[in-house]
Amino acid sequence: PENRVVVTDLSYVGPLGLEVDTAWNKLINGVSGIVRAPPELGFSVSAIAPLAAGFDPLNYMEKKRVDRTDPFVHYIMAAYSQFNHDASLEKLIAENPYVHGVAIGTGIGGIQTIVKQQERFAAGQNVGVFMASMTMANSGTYEVANTENRKGITKTPISAFASGNDAIIEGCEAIK
Repeated sequence: PENRVVVTDLSYVGPLGLEVDTAWNKLINGVSGIVRAPPELGFSVSAIAPLAAGFDPLNYMEKKRVDRTDPFVHYIMAAYSQFNHDASLEKLIAENPYVHGVAIGTGIGGIQTIVKQQERFAAGQNVGVFMASMTMANSGTYEVANTENRKGITKTPISAFASGNDAIIEGCEAIK
């Protein structure tokens, strides 16, 4: 018989809130999370943005890691923190980190870093030394695996709007 897989926890960090219950209540009450992009973001492409209001990456990561990663990694680490707290896997991971992996789907890597570095380059400045690692799609998966001692498989499906589903499927297949 095949192993069965059960998804037991949810996490959320996004424009509707910083955790599942808040986001769900706003969603069912028709609240939009889209706001005008503040000027400090430097978005020259769009005047609106789905921002995670009140989000502070320092609640989830050390400052050095925040400085060396794109905001999409900060959101991943916050979501992982919620999941890890609910799932209480620390003891199992400590016993055998080689059987615990990470699968996180994304449509693209660090888009905010790409935009900011392109603007620097266009202004005649050098791009940042961490640009390559900050823009890779798998940098969120790496950050979770590295900081949380996950030494099993790591997967980063990249398939636009289906990435989350693909990550769940790939995680399930790895368990089976």
